[in-house]
Amino acid sequence: MIDVLIPVAPYDYIPDRVIQAIDVSYRLITHISETESENPDRIDRITNARNYLRLQSTSEFVVCIDSDTILFPGAIRQAIDLLIQLDGGMVGIPTHPWDVNRPDHVKLKASVLLGDLTRQIPFRHTKWWCECLCFNLDLRLRGWNPIYLTTPHCCQVLDNRKRN
Repeated sequence: MIDVLIPVAPYDYIPDRVIQAIDVSYRLITHISETESENPDRIDRITNARNYLRLQSTSEFVVCIDSDTILFPGAIRQAIDLLIQLDGGMVGIPTHPWDVNRPDHVKLKASVLLGDLTRQIPFRHTKWWCECLCFNLDLRLRGWNPIYLTTPHCCQVLDNRKRN
């Protein structure tokens, strides 16, 4: 059993096909981030939601996906296998073909992490770096190298914002 963490913005929803694409035994943990009136900075909302979610996880492996990301078949199993094989801390699942060329920026949008590391390392961001880059740096400072799956497949990214 793994934990799947999905932060959800107030204007988003989680499409059924995002959940249906998770093809391993899992426990879903979601959290709706603050409204824009409570916290107008989008990156703050995402970071706060990810921090809430990471503290709810208890599994050996944690999958971070965004509410607009549909994983390709077998992606989680492949990422866990690579995580174990390489004794790594984080494996990104590509959402674009060029992701694998950016090992400095393994995205949290679709990734598998060791649960203990997820619970130990808080998500943060700086003026110049998103929470993904900061998490990658914090992993490296602890001796772990985040990597991407090398695969011809990519996740599908949706536009699931509610329309008025």
